[in-house]
Amino acid sequence: MLKHALLLQKYFKDFLSEIRRKEPNYKKHIKIDALLLNNDEWERVKKFVKVLDLPDRAQQAFSAENTPTLHNGVPTLEALHAAWSALKDRAQYSEFWDALTAGIEKIKTYYKKAADSHAYTFAMLLDPNTKMTHFKKHWSAKLQDEIHKSAENIVCPNISRSSTL
Repeated sequence: MLKHALLLQKYFKDFLSEIRRKEPNYKKHIKIDALLLNNDEWERVKKFVKVLDLPDRAQQAFSAENTPTLHNGVPTLEALHAAWSALKDRAQYSEFWDALTAGIEKIKTYYKKAADSHAYTFAMLLDPNTKMTHFKKHWSAKLQDEIHKSAENIVCPNISRSSTL
């Protein structure tokens, strides 16, 4: 909705101006004028759209009608966390600091839940297009080893890793 408002900014102003012109009641003129956004407010809307576009894209990565998307979970949460953290550190987004902080904390909560489940990492390993690519690019060697051990324990839970056949 805000994206559309930005695209139709000029028409929004024209629309309110036309309503004001036709309104005979002066007190209502003041209320209509209060609906008009100034340039600073339009800039704030642009920034807000950018902030909200990030979780919108993340949500799209989590959903599809015909293909599984569980393998996108961890990378999407990591990308959203990184993007919002970067915005939070930029001075021009300081007015959104509280909201970004709350959003980042919520992402951490979901990330912790994903970390407590092997489903997300195992789905990534089983995806023929990615396999270990994300882990190798973004995770430490220690965490990569943990992923391997976890997968081995899921696939072969009764085999001792220390014994040889």
